Amino acid sequence: MHLHTESRRQRVAILGGGIPGLAAAYFLQQHGYDPVVFESERRGAAPCLEHEGFQVEKFAQCVTPRDQHLLSLLGELNLNGTMRWEQAHFGCLRAGRQYNLSSGPGWVRSTALFAAGRLRTDWASWLLGRRDDADYLNHVPVEPFLRAQFGERIFEKLWRPLLQAHFGDLYSRIPAEWFRGRLREGWFGESAKRGHLRGGSRELLEGLVSAVTLRGGVIRNNAWVQWILNEPHGVCLNVEGRTERFDAAVSTLALQRLREIAAGPLQEQVPMPQLVYQGLVSAVVITRQQIQRKFWNALDDSSIPFQVMTESTNLTPREWTRGRSVIHLSRYCRPASDLFMREDEEISSYALGGLREMFPGFDPRVVEACHVVREEYSRPVWPLGGVPSVQPSQVGTTRVYLCTDVQAYPHDRTWDTAIGQAKATAGELARSLAAMPKMRELAAAV
Repeated sequence: MHLHTESRRQRVAILGGGIPGLAAAYFLQQHGYDPVVFESERRGAAPCLEHEGFQVEKFAQCVTPRDQHLLSLLGELNLNGTMRWEQAHFGCLRAGRQYNLSSGPGWVRSTALFAAGRLRTDWASWLLGRRDDADYLNHVPVEPFLRAQFGERIFEKLWRPLLQAHFGDLYSRIPAEWFRGRLREGWFGESAKRGHLRGGSRELLEGLVSAVTLRGGVIRNNAWVQWILNEPHGVCLNVEGRTERFDAAVSTLALQRLREIAAGPLQEQVPMPQLVYQGLVSAVVITRQQIQRKFWNALDDSSIPFQVMTESTNLTPREWTRGRSVIHLSRYCRPASDLFMREDEEISSYALGGLREMFPGFDPRVVEACHVVREEYSRPVWPLGGVPSVQPSQVGTTRVYLCTDVQAYPHDRTWDTAIGQAKATAGELARSLAAMPKMRELAAAV
């Protein structure tokens, strides 16, 4: 049995070597713990593709000036000098036409609304953003709530396409509190600065790997955790048939995945068993020409099997990608859905066909590559009334802690929320473990 001692640094196992896991390792070292990171991918968890000597994100990402957790960490890792900021614009592609969602007149045209509709939307949005009744809104479905607040026409023309872009066909099950959080952040219809890190997620991950290993942390790639068991004085992991013990563990896995590998009573203590995840399918098209000028577009066209188009290179200097443009065509869908299960060749054909349909001047000969990527546990579909506004990271009374997007609710999963949650989890773990010897002494005295 692994016994707690005060004469050594305590070891913490971290399940998952992506940004949440490596950030948790980084912050745990600041609290005096020795992290061991287990990552199943052979070459690490960087969600990147390589094309002609430059990095391409598998899934579109950007940074906002409000991402203070991320920007602070970039400064500590001496990476903030590689950030480039540009004005981002948002649009909607509907019936072969592209409309602007970033300014008043274009917004009105894009939604077929006139001045009265715009005024009602602005007024209702302002009122909703100022509400402070999170518990009530957590129990209200977003669709009937928005129809009542904004009217049928505004919902159908504006909010439904944007909600579908985020949650696919399950958007109607989302609590209204998630939507209110987006309004407070100024997300919808915003024209504002967005940033890109040169080197993308790989640059950030490599900076974290260097910092963690320099201070003695261990990162083990190609390491599959078969099961995890909570014990009275620690946590036991089975890694590819080999048993290892730690003082505690941090899981960055989706809750469904953690529940699958949790052994004994731990399985029943993993929270939110009713939580459903959406999968994500993305076609990453690399071309020699810019397709259009918007950074992000909602796709309101049932003939195209994608809901979002992001041309991320509209925010970066052309020399970063050697003159190429990178377009992500994405759709949130169930992992068991028809699209998710389609062959890569079929999805690539859908993507190129969709570009030809949306942009009649598009020439397929400028396409250099089309990669199809999938993520099984991409976005939680938040259950009504099932997500408290403040959630503990500790799983019950165990020594297992969570660092997932579930704790970030009602915020979306971003690099910033992942890093903020990693810092919060590390702090909660440190406080909890520090109190455990005192609690045992008190129990023994009683």
